[in-house]
Amino acid sequence: MSKDCQRMSCSIGLGDSASCHDERFTKKDFTTEEWNLILIRSRSSLVSTVCLNHKLKYLNSFTSRHAKCCDPYECHKQKVAGVSVINLEQYYKVMKLQCEFKESILPGYTLCKRCYSRLSETIKDVVLDESEASPPSTQSSLSQETRDFVHEIIQEAGSIQNIIMPSAPENVVLDSSLSTPSSSQTDLLLKEAGSIANVIFGPVLEEQLGEISQDLFADEDEVQASSLLTDTTLSGKTVSKDGDDDDDYVPSPRDAVIEQINASLVPLGESPVIKRKLTSPGPYGQSKLLKINEKIETLMTSAGGSPPDKTFEELFYEKTLSALKEKFQNSSTTKDKIGVLSIALVSLSQRTVLDEFGPLGATHYMIKKTAKLVGEQGLLPTPQPKMGCSLPVDTVQLVTNFYEDDEVSSRQMPGKKDFVSVKEGNTRVHKQKRLILCTLKELYVHFKERFPSVKIGFSTFAKLRPKHCVLADASGTHSVCVCKYHQNFKLLIESASFHQFDDKLKNYTDFISAVICEEPAPECYLKNCSNCPGTEALEIKLKNMLSDNFVESITYQQWTSTDRCSLETCVKESDEFVQMFIEQLKTLLTHHFMAKEQAKYFQSVKENLKEGEALTICDFAENYTCVVQDAVQNYYWSNDQVTIHPFVTYYRENEALKTLSFAIISDHMKHDINSVYEFQKNYVEFLKVKLPSLKKVIYFSDGAAQQYKNKKNVLNISYHVEDFGLEAEWHYFATSHGKGPCDGLGGTMKRQAYLASIRNHLIRTPSEFYNWVEKNMEKIQVKFVTSEEVKSTEDKLRQRYARALSIPQMRSQHAVLPICPSEVRTKFHSSSNDEQFVIVELVRKYLSFELLAPNQFVTIYADKKNWSLGEITLTDPDSKQVMVSLMEGTGTNTFKFGEEDEPSCYDATDILCLVHPTPSSSGFVMNTIDTVRTMWQHKSHTDELNKNN
Repeated sequence: MSKDCQRMSCSIGLGDSASCHDERFTKKDFTTEEWNLILIRSRSSLVSTVCLNHKLKYLNSFTSRHAKCCDPYECHKQKVAGVSVINLEQYYKVMKLQCEFKESILPGYTLCKRCYSRLSETIKDVVLDESEASPPSTQSSLSQETRDFVHEIIQEAGSIQNIIMPSAPENVVLDSSLSTPSSSQTDLLLKEAGSIANVIFGPVLEEQLGEISQDLFADEDEVQASSLLTDTTLSGKTVSKDGDDDDDYVPSPRDAVIEQINASLVPLGESPVIKRKLTSPGPYGQSKLLKINEKIETLMTSAGGSPPDKTFEELFYEKTLSALKEKFQNSSTTKDKIGVLSIALVSLSQRTVLDEFGPLGATHYMIKKTAKLVGEQGLLPTPQPKMGCSLPVDTVQLVTNFYEDDEVSSRQMPGKKDFVSVKEGNTRVHKQKRLILCTLKELYVHFKERFPSVKIGFSTFAKLRPKHCVLADASGTHSVCVCKYHQNFKLLIESASFHQFDDKLKNYTDFISAVICEEPAPECYLKNCSNCPGTEALEIKLKNMLSDNFVESITYQQWTSTDRCSLETCVKESDEFVQMFIEQLKTLLTHHFMAKEQAKYFQSVKENLKEGEALTICDFAENYTCVVQDAVQNYYWSNDQVTIHPFVTYYRENEALKTLSFAIISDHMKHDINSVYEFQKNYVEFLKVKLPSLKKVIYFSDGAAQQYKNKKNVLNISYHVEDFGLEAEWHYFATSHGKGPCDGLGGTMKRQAYLASIRNHLIRTPSEFYNWVEKNMEKIQVKFVTSEEVKSTEDKLRQRYARALSIPQMRSQHAVLPICPSEVRTKFHSSSNDEQFVIVELVRKYLSFELLAPNQFVTIYADKKNWSLGEITLTDPDSKQVMVSLMEGTGTNTFKFGEEDEPSCYDATDILCLVHPTPSSSGFVMNTIDTVRTMWQHKSHTDELNKNN
């Protein structure tokens, strides 16, 4: 850039009134393509000089400032981002066409994909000549008409001086050579200047007035101060604070120093110091001083001076900044990068940080966000993660409850060591483990089947698994007491590996689905449905599958029970194996249905529990063996055990479902029906105190024959109202599926007592165990029952148990509903509509004479083998006798009156039962319940007569 160029005005700045930089460039400073772009983009052919500001505007930043599609075809309703840039060749081709959008096209403008395709299609056939591939020369001579016009203007003004500055200041002396030129001089002047504008405003104003440069990066205050300084320099006067001339104005010492500094900054091309910013808190003064020093050092170095030695602070700054850049570049997380930027922002402005770290990937938004976090959190802040679409709280709670569902998801583990530490709020608590009964994928499928409207993915479902719900392969999940029916069938599936031949036969549910209807009913599982595919087709398919794959024999394992239970390994030929497989499938079909149905019924009762009702789960926990820290060797063979029988109760209060935990602790080691009755008596007494409005208790337990599922317990259930004053029902879970919260309650008590024992707290006997639990486990209500109390109950109930009758198919019944003492109804499963009337006690029940009246139907004892149906015609209160017209039997449970039979007299003690026969065309028909009652009363009456004789 020449010295003459520095004295010339910017040709473009005169046209668009933009602020020009003091650094100037001419055509020789650009390449041909760059110069052509400046001419075309500025839409001017009379350009001879370009300032730095307009160079950047029309070359460096032109495309970025036109990033939106220029829309030459006017097809966009809104602005669209451009993806392709128009080059010079395309521009020249457009200019050669006769089209309406010529004025909308400039090289450097951008087009969207659609507009670019249309433009390419429009100009694809246009061919440019060599002469058409460049813009018209800017130095071409002007027309004679233009030259005459300029010469006439100068002649009219008298001199160029009068055109440039009609009233120049006194201290400004213009060049005397600027007199009226001749016509040839005007042509020469136009040729050298390049434009009329440069003739009028160019070299003279630049040389005589000395424009004050402006820093391209100065802010508004600095620009105003620069203008003020220029005015002061030109006028040779001082300017007051109000901006008016004031010969009497005397600046303050501070203002005088600032004016002196600003005057010295003019030759350096540095923006002036702002007094307001200098006196305000912040790094302005230090930053300004650094910029001035950098400019002076640069000028001195360019003049041949050696660069100054760096100070310790400068070296420390460079090394620290270099280390921060390296750390930023190697950081892989946004958190680490924000930490680096927060350190840099301690001593650097946001703009400087952007200049230093921008090439490494730092964005203006990142730096601005870091500055905000530093203001909120201080150095090395932690960015808060952006919250996505979080799950509703109800969905999270629904998933948690599903994981803890005893029906399909998990069961509580009974061991004293089966627990995990879980954080609840600010404290940690021990929770009994729950063993998940299947894989998480299978559990997710069950969840989606039950709640199809809940939107949740498998990964989120797995993430919401509670910590105390553990998987089968987790440490400490060796599980015992599993269902033998399910486990044996699973062992057969694993041995045969049917899934290798058919991927639709992977687990036991696939085989069950293959032999029942697509939408199964209870009859399908109970093998009473005629529409089910059945097992025959599956048996043939499995045999063919093994035969086609040359499988002749299969080795498998099974749990067997003789005098003890053991896992045995067996080998069978393929056909025999398939036959055994199908037989076990038939057994599993009913058992699987029962397990699901009873669990489902329990859940239904729990959810629909009414006020005044209590749902109780009861079960014996494994006996606790007392331990003593530092015990002698022989104590191992004499340490006592403790019987623990938990009761977990659900009840509703103010429409909210609540839970009670109660446990019987005893030194009676025999777990039989007598223990159950005594424990039950103490439990009901506790319930009556705790729940005064209680009217009914619904029991659930496993099917242990010695304890719960036997004729003696059923007989006690029928006497529940008489014994305890509360109505009751008793339901049984399917075999080996009775694990529930009682196991967790018992395991918690044993675990805490064990920890206390090894901490030298003596718990040596059942009574000490009871005292410790009562004192240290306030949430569990406990009662101690002695062995003597159980034995006393046994003596009291001995006569009742002697009258207990066997119950038909008791092992297959899963619900007992009392009717009255000695009479109950039983069901195959709790939700079944079919029920069986059962007499559970052989006892003679005499009717009160006051209940007898004429026109009532009764059954009469005839002899030791027979009984008859009759109608009372007359009663005699004095003799306690009745007149009865007897009927004749005409078939099974059908009777009719004889034609000549007269009423007979009978003692009231001979009446067996009051009955309610149904009239029919052939007489009367007795229902099953009345018939069964009569039969057992007849047997009881006969036994009494035999005893008396």
